[in-house]
Amino acid sequence: MVPSVHPEAYVAPTAVLSGEVRVGRGPHSHLTGCGIADEVFIATGARVFNGAQMGRASSVALGGTVHIGCVVAPLARIPIGWVAVGEPARMYPPGDAEEIRAAMGEISGFLPFVFGIDEAADRREQMQAALRRYTAAIARHHRQDEVIPASTGDG
Repeated sequence: MVPSVHPEAYVAPTAVLSGEVRVGRGPHSHLTGCGIADEVFIATGARVFNGAQMGRASSVALGGTVHIGCVVAPLARIPIGWVAVGEPARMYPPGDAEEIRAAMGEISGFLPFVFGIDEAADRREQMQAALRRYTAAIARHHRQDEVIPASTGDG
């Protein structure tokens, strides 16, 4: 059982694909920092964010979102365009912004959750600390990258 990635699909060089994973041609899905169990289906345009966990044989339909830190139970299905939030996952229709925002308030927020930033700090301090950590992490993985000078617009 080895991963299979279509030649036109993009998988980040730091991603880990383990087992019988199949990444199809151009699914336009976005997965970052999450855990995906066996037999999970991620549809076109779906998003699964940092810290989220998708249980065995669960699914995210077209344009669905599994928010940071969300835990989706095995066999659960996130409907088209819906948003899953919390542990355990609660699902909200796409137009329910106030309910989604309230549910997101149960976690400390994106910067504290993803970057371990002090949630008591003001927003400016949080952003500065997050950018320092993010830049250091990116630098560790891209030491061999070539820096291309910005175009001056002269030609």
